[in-house]
Amino acid sequence: MFKALKQENGSSGFKKYLKELRMDKNPPEILDMEITDPGFIDALWGSFFATGDERYVRKVIILLQLQKVKGNTDKLRVGLSADWSLTSNSIQHPKVRAICETQMEKASGEMKELLEKVIRNAKQGKH
Repeated sequence: MFKALKQENGSSGFKKYLKELRMDKNPPEILDMEITDPGFIDALWGSFFATGDERYVRKVIILLQLQKVKGNTDKLRVGLSADWSLTSNSIQHPKVRAICETQMEKASGEMKELLEKVIRNAKQGKH
């Protein structure tokens, strides 16, 4: 079993998810799940760094939109965590920044603006 599944750190929602995952004989795919807690973003990053599969980064990018949600603090926290983690990882890892830049080129409207901000802050070393 992966070491990450044995950890007991993180938010209560993430700990509950890990407990259920350890007990499930057919665990869910995190890419198909609705992300409702910032702790799940850590799982997405862990999956990306373990596999190099950029689908996990693209899932974090999708979560950026949640920082614009009004009246739902849980979604807001997920969106702000996605923003911070994308910026931080774009500073530290050229592949993450390259994925963000590619997705920005494909994006339009609000998503393009959100990714432009992430990339601008990463280039300035601000997160």
